[in-house]
Amino acid sequence: MKECVDMIKELKYEYYELVDSTNERIKERARAGEEEGLVISAQYQTAGRGRIGRKWESEKNKCIATSMLLYQNNMPPNIVPSITILCGLAVRRTIEKLYDLSCQIKWPNDIIINGKKLSGILVEYEKPNNGVAFLTLGIGINVDQERFPGELENKATSIRLELDKYEEKYKYVEEYKNEEIIKEIWESFLNYYNEFIKNYNLSFIKAEYEKHLVNKGKTVRVESDKKCYEAVALGISDYGGLIVNVEGVEKEIRNYEVSVRGIYGYV
Repeated sequence: MKECVDMIKELKYEYYELVDSTNERIKERARAGEEEGLVISAQYQTAGRGRIGRKWESEKNKCIATSMLLYQNNMPPNIVPSITILCGLAVRRTIEKLYDLSCQIKWPNDIIINGKKLSGILVEYEKPNNGVAFLTLGIGINVDQERFPGELENKATSIRLELDKYEEKYKYVEEYKNEEIIKEIWESFLNYYNEFIKNYNLSFIKAEYEKHLVNKGKTVRVESDKKCYEAVALGISDYGGLIVNVEGVEKEIRNYEVSVRGIYGYV
């Protein structure tokens, strides 16, 4: 019988104008013994990172960068990647709730609007020497950009760009301060997380996640350092892996260092 992880009841928020990386700030505080539930956010970060070592491009005062500290406690290490699924759902739900924008998710956690990336998420695990293992949950969201340079123009979007497509412009970015968006995201995450730790699986949100899975039922290209192949995305497992059909055989992708892309573009 598993030991229960205590529910997180309260979050502690800190806001900064400029940092190198909100994820790195969380790690520093965790190594110093900070309590679980700390959220550090910034208007601009100079060294943001995405999955698989990619740089997260940001524009000053145009983005949200926010990270949360979560201790592993008694959570089995093999299901830690499930946390990234919960983060993606929390961001998707927040954007739809506050701005009435319909979002999809590209496995495992990119938030997509009209085929372009709005938000990225990076969950990192660390166990310091003689210390307690912890997770850093990092989220970046494009909020107020009016354009993107170079090849990003066809791959990225922002809340403002999406709202500008509506003639009535019934909701504007200015209606919600970044602090309000951040709190809505993490409170939503908390609701998912406190349910997740009851049984350590994602069965309670599978239907919700798959409803918004942008590649579900479509052919995708699975890319890793070792090999690339095409498959049909079917859904997710109870632990957040992507279930795909490869030439009539179902398999689960649980390596979060793998990229899954549409065969003709980003999604």
